[in-house]
Amino acid sequence: MSFVIPIVILIEIIIFCLGVILLIYLTGEKVSESVSKGIFLSIIIFSFFFQLSFILGHPNFSFILEGITTFICILIIRRNLSKLQQISTSFWQFSQQYKIISLIIISVWIYLCLQAILLPPGNWDSMTYNLARVLLFQQEKSIFLTQVSYEPQAVHPVGADILHHAFLRFYTDYGIGIFSFLAYLSIAFGTYALARRYASRQYSFVATLIIISLPELVLQSTSTKNDIFTVASAIFCLISVHRIITRINLDNLLLLPVGLAFGISCKTTFIAFAFPFVCFFSILVLKKYSFSYLLNIIKKYKLNFGFIILPIFIFLPILTYLHNYLHFGTWAGSFESLQWHQQSNGLRGALANLVRYVFQSIDFLEISNLISINSKNIYQVLFDIYSIFFNSLFGQDGINKEFTFAITSLTSEDMSWFGPFGFFIVIPSIFYCLIKGDLYLRSLSLNLLSYIVIVSYKLAWQPFNNRFFSLFFVSSGVLIAYSLQQFKIKSILLKLLTFLAIIILIYTTAFNLGKPLMIHRDLNPLNWIETVTKESIWSKTNFGKNRTYYSDIHGFPEVNILSQFIPSDSEVALVTNASWVYYYLLYNPNIKITPFQVWDPYDPKLIKQLSKFNYIFYLDISYEPDTDFNDLKILWSSEKGIESKLIQVIQ
Repeated sequence: MSFVIPIVILIEIIIFCLGVILLIYLTGEKVSESVSKGIFLSIIIFSFFFQLSFILGHPNFSFILEGITTFICILIIRRNLSKLQQISTSFWQFSQQYKIISLIIISVWIYLCLQAILLPPGNWDSMTYNLARVLLFQQEKSIFLTQVSYEPQAVHPVGADILHHAFLRFYTDYGIGIFSFLAYLSIAFGTYALARRYASRQYSFVATLIIISLPELVLQSTSTKNDIFTVASAIFCLISVHRIITRINLDNLLLLPVGLAFGISCKTTFIAFAFPFVCFFSILVLKKYSFSYLLNIIKKYKLNFGFIILPIFIFLPILTYLHNYLHFGTWAGSFESLQWHQQSNGLRGALANLVRYVFQSIDFLEISNLISINSKNIYQVLFDIYSIFFNSLFGQDGINKEFTFAITSLTSEDMSWFGPFGFFIVIPSIFYCLIKGDLYLRSLSLNLLSYIVIVSYKLAWQPFNNRFFSLFFVSSGVLIAYSLQQFKIKSILLKLLTFLAIIILIYTTAFNLGKPLMIHRDLNPLNWIETVTKESIWSKTNFGKNRTYYSDIHGFPEVNILSQFIPSDSEVALVTNASWVYYYLLYNPNIKITPFQVWDPYDPKLIKQLSKFNYIFYLDISYEPDTDFNDLKILWSSEKGIESKLIQVIQ
């Protein structure tokens, strides 16, 4: 695939970001806040355009909206080049104050950006639904799916996943991770902007370094999943509400509800943050301004507030939840799926999960495997402590029935936690600010604690629940900065924290198990070059040219198997169950693929449904036609262990 289309899309995204950043900077906001808000609002704009166009049934309508917005942003940039220079100068002056650290951070960010743009996606969730569903949206010209191979393709909110339509509409996934990386940048600058309200530049910078080095956040920064967007939404809302409390203005009053709605459109669990957020911070706002005063502002600017009704309505997944109820049985999908995810042991299960998450948050990365206590690594020792004091008390309460509790940490997006800073810096800072902070910091602390209580109460424990805690740990930057300043941490300790943050940032980036720069933790620098050149993800994927690398190593059939054997415009039934359908949808755009989630491939009702298709593709499903199905013949069969069959129906 040519690089031209992805490059054009990336240029469009950059223009959007620069235009919106300048627009916010012109209102008098600080540089860091302007950059954070500008990037986040650009993400929101893309999501709004795409969702609106799909709801209208005309996905190509977004081209018109994007074209108009790009033109406006270009005009803003051209007329404010001097302001853009001021922002650049501000960055340069800041980097000169922290020369070495800034150079390291910028180098790591460039590397992460290259990962996001050049490397193919390969996360299991993305292959089964995050990315796969977007290709189904495009095929059906609707975000309301009824025929899927995996229920999450249809039932989850689409606010973050729909962003990938920017690239997938051209059937290319070069550049597909750029939105996650932009969310990471928005979080970084937003954390610093908020921290500066409560701490000096030095303490704010150290707090920001701690946040941007949290392993799970770093790993999410090049992903194609939706969790990082909920964190960016939270930071955006926290900045906006602080502005409202300190100096009320129309812009933040308008943007705050949009930010909250967008967060919910990214992930339903954001409600666990949004609900206490509204409760706690509404009290602060009403304490500062009377209800009648706020009502008068709404009346005075009713046209402005009327303008945000449409994006809020689009972002709030009301239509998705209604669709789920009508087609799957409950607002969140099928009753079976809801039960599978839901924690069913009440307060006891919630308390059990909270204890488990505390143990998991004691994270020393994989380096801790090198340290043994009585021939056991740290995680085994922690599990022993849990087993002695809590296992008999809680048992399986709160745990998903398919799993048993375990404590581990891998440098992988699905299994990583938040490093030593998570337990030893973030959690103490939250409790310290709950006691010693002002009303805003106390409200934030209560908000974050309420969030994890709700998550622990509503969701059954699974080993992959780490991703839900990104919002809890990453949104704490301002609390860390305030705590560091209040304790008057000395310069030498700040330098130690800075050094550790940089080491963790580099370590996580280099040893990402899904996208490794180096595989082995070899302490001999002489072996690093050989490791990088032969075993890195860049070598394995030929610098991203091998777009099917992850599919190949898992033994899936060739991604273009359909195009090889059948003509264009054929109708194919893809029969599977929670498998990697993404590649087959991406690499066979001229074939109409209808997915089926199947538990019993021999079900007569299913056979009757499939008979109307030209071809049937069995993926990860074992099916052998017998004498009762003489009208079916096997056209292709996998030899790689993943049972897949392409069967032609002889009419």
